[in-house]
Amino acid sequence: MAEHEDWTAADDAVVRRAMATLRADVESVPLADVRFVKARGQARRRQRLLTWGAAAAAAVVVAGVAGYAALGTDRTPAPLPPQSSSTTSAAPVPGYAALPTLADWRTDLKVDATTLTPVSTPPTVLCGVPLPSGFVDGYSVGADASRPRGFALHFRPTGATGTQAATALAEAVEKCRAPYTVLPHYRDPFGAAWVTSDTGSGYVGVVSTEDAVAVLVYTDPKLKADPLMAGFGDLLNTAQSRLKAGESSGAASSSSLDQPGALPLASEWKQALGLTATVRLTPVKPFEAVECLASEPGTKVQQEQVTADGAQFEGGQVRFAIGAGQDSATAAEGITKDIAGCVAGPGFKVTMVQTNGFPKLFSYTAGDAGSGWFAVVVGPRDVGVLQVVDPSHATSVYTEEQVGALAKTAMARIKQYGTGTSGTSPTTSAPTFTGPKAINEDMPVSGPSLKPSSKLFVAASQWTSKALTRGVTVTAGPGALEGSTAVVDCETDAQQAAIGGLVGVVSVRTGAGNASYIGKQRVHVDQSTDPTTQQGYVKARLAEAKALYAKGCSFPTYTVTATPGPTEGTWRLDAVFKDGTPTQSQWVGVTAQRTPGAVSTIVITRAADPKQGFAELDRLLNLARQK
Repeated sequence: MAEHEDWTAADDAVVRRAMATLRADVESVPLADVRFVKARGQARRRQRLLTWGAAAAAAVVVAGVAGYAALGTDRTPAPLPPQSSSTTSAAPVPGYAALPTLADWRTDLKVDATTLTPVSTPPTVLCGVPLPSGFVDGYSVGADASRPRGFALHFRPTGATGTQAATALAEAVEKCRAPYTVLPHYRDPFGAAWVTSDTGSGYVGVVSTEDAVAVLVYTDPKLKADPLMAGFGDLLNTAQSRLKAGESSGAASSSSLDQPGALPLASEWKQALGLTATVRLTPVKPFEAVECLASEPGTKVQQEQVTADGAQFEGGQVRFAIGAGQDSATAAEGITKDIAGCVAGPGFKVTMVQTNGFPKLFSYTAGDAGSGWFAVVVGPRDVGVLQVVDPSHATSVYTEEQVGALAKTAMARIKQYGTGTSGTSPTTSAPTFTGPKAINEDMPVSGPSLKPSSKLFVAASQWTSKALTRGVTVTAGPGALEGSTAVVDCETDAQQAAIGGLVGVVSVRTGAGNASYIGKQRVHVDQSTDPTTQQGYVKARLAEAKALYAKGCSFPTYTVTATPGPTEGTWRLDAVFKDGTPTQSQWVGVTAQRTPGAVSTIVITRAADPKQGFAELDRLLNLARQK
C-alpha cells in the first residue's frame, strides 16, 4: 500500500469502505545422584528444580507496555511480543500453538527480537479498548523482556463467536482517539490499524476463527509515517493460519485439559518442549526424595519420571498434598527458597527467573552434568515441582518460554484436578453397605511392582450370578500387561500413569480362554496417612471418573457413547462401530471404599442379561464399598 503524504477525505472514504467490506466478510464467515528422576543405566545425573512465574511475567509486560498500554502512558511506544522458535522436525514446537512463533515475527516483520515472555493477564491496549473474554494465553516479544516491542494474545470468547468478538474489537480500535490517530486499513481478510502518537507509531491486528480471536500489537518509536507496514500484514496472515491450526489441533491450553490428571500428561510435555520422540511417564514407586528440598512441604501423592525414547532428555514431576490448616502458597514459597539456595555440587548454580507469583521458574547449570530447569506450581491444596534435565548442554536448549508453557499447563491441571478440587461433585457419596457381605479371596493383582492387596477387591466368586454369568462360577485370571491399568474405554495408559498412589487390577472370567473374561476391578489407594489428604485423593478420583466417562470418546473405527445409570457414579459405555459391527457395551461404576484413601472402578464387559447390567453393577459396587 502506497504512502500518503497528505491524507484527504477521499482517502479516508476509501479506507472506510474497505473496512466495511472486511466487516461484511468477517460477519459471514527439571551432579550425580538423581532423585527426582530415576537414574537410567550408568548415566545417573543430578537434577535440579527451576521456578517460573507467569503471573509475574504478565506484570512485567503490563509495566513494560504501560507506555504502550494505551499505546503509551509514558508516551513511549513499547515493542510488542513475538513467540517461540520456528517449528521444524528438529526444532522446538512453540508453547503457544495458536499464535505466531518468534521466527514468524523476525521473518514477517523483521523485528530484532530474542525474548518471548509469557503473560497471564492481557495488558491494556491503546485507549483501553475492551478485549474479548476468555483469555487463553499470550506473550510479549522483544530484545529486552522489560521493554517489549509487541505482544500476541489468544482468546476463546464466551457469549459471542470469534468473528463477532473480532468485529467488536475492530470497531473499538477504530474509535480510539487522542493522543492517537487511528487509521483503519484493509488487508484481505484482516483488519489492522496504524496507530500514531507524537512519539512514534504502531500496529494493531485482529484475526479470528469461529471460536477464537488473536490480537497482535507492534510499536516502534522510529515509525512516523508508514500507513501500514507490509510485513505486519504478512504477520497477520501467519497469525490467521496458526490460529486455525492451533484451534483445530486442540492446542494444549484447551482440549487436553479435558483429560483428567493433576500433573502434565506425556503429550503436554512433548508439545511444550518440542520433543519429537515418544514421551513416557513412569510412576516412581516407592516414592523417592526430591533433591534440593530441605524438607517436603506435605504428603507426596504423585511422582513420575519423564523420558523420551532415544533422546538425551530426562524430566520429572512430583505433587505434594498440603495438610489441613496449611496454606499451599506458603508451602510453595518454602520450596522456592530451598531451590534458590540449592548447591548440589561443584559448578552447580541456580538462577531464579521470576520472583513474583506462581508458577515460578529456575534455570540451573551443573558443570559437566549439564543444565536444566525447575518449575514450582501451586493449587488449592497441592504444591507441584517439575524438572527438565538437559544432560548434554552447559546451557539448556529448552527455553524459558517452553518451560513456562509447561508450567502453565501444570498450574492449570493442579488447580483443576489436584487435592480438594471439588469443582466437580463426587460421583458417589460416602461408602454405605447393604445386602450381601463381602468376603476375601487370594487373587492375582496386575499392575506396577507395588500393588494393593487382593483383600481390597471384590472376591471373584462373588461376581457369580444368574443375570451376569447364568450361574457359572467366576474366577480371577491373569490380568493386563505389567504397568497397564487402563480398564475402561476412553482411558489411556498415559492418563492412568498420571495418577499417584498404589494401583492394581483384578480381571475375572468364567472359563480358561481369553473370550471368557467378563469384567475387571481397579483399585487406587492413596499412600498418605493424613485423613484430609486421603479424602481429597478419593474426591479427585471420583471427579476424574465423572469428567472422563460421562462425555464418551472417539476412535478411528468406533465411537463410545455414555449413558448415565440410575445410580450416581455409574454409566453404560456403548462402542458403536463405523463398519456395522454390533455395538459392544460396558457397565462402569466408581465408588469410595471403607479403606481410607481407596477408590474402586468396576467394569462389566459381558453380561448374560444386558437388561440387568446396571443392577449387577450396583451389586458389585456395594461389595467393593465394604473393602
